[in-house]
Amino acid sequence: MTAILNRKFWNPLLALSGGLTLISGLFLLFHLKSHFTMHIHQLSSIVFIAACAIHLVLNWKPLRKTLSSRTAWTLLAVLLFSGLGMAFSGAESDRGHRQTRTHWHR
Repeated sequence: MTAILNRKFWNPLLALSGGLTLISGLFLLFHLKSHFTMHIHQLSSIVFIAACAIHLVLNWKPLRKTLSSRTAWTLLAVLLFSGLGMAFSGAESDRGHRQTRTHWHR
């Protein structure tokens, strides 16, 4: 159990999954899509999110100290609103694009 809570395990996993997500995201951004790239991106993103959550738990005390500043809360608010903007913008047009593309490849 203590090996799972060791930062020496989670930090490299966080870096590896984040790097894979970054590289595969760039491939997707420049339309170099393949099934392999999409699967790697999805899987590494899931691992990255899980590793981030555990990283936050393991570093909770330093995180609380960092969040005591006003600048940190401003940055968190910007991240939150940016994420909400991405989540709710273009959802309808993206769905239509997928349907058209699926129909095209039949």
